Amino acid sequence: MSTTSARLSFLHGEKYPISSGIKQRNKLSSLSVSEVMTIMIAFHQSGYRDFKTYYIHFICR
Repeated sequence: MSTTSARLSFLHGEKYPISSGIKQRNKLSSLSVSEVMTIMIAFHQSGYRDFKTYYIHFICR
């Protein structure tokens, strides 16, 4: 599964992303699409190089 197809399936709220033959978790997202997009836009404007560090410092607080 490519990264792009995984992102698209996540953003469209599909329960099962494009099959790659590997079992996937069935946990639904607890964030709405607009919340995810807001976080992603803020991350890209923040200047951080990796999302994990940004998420830990700004979103989890």
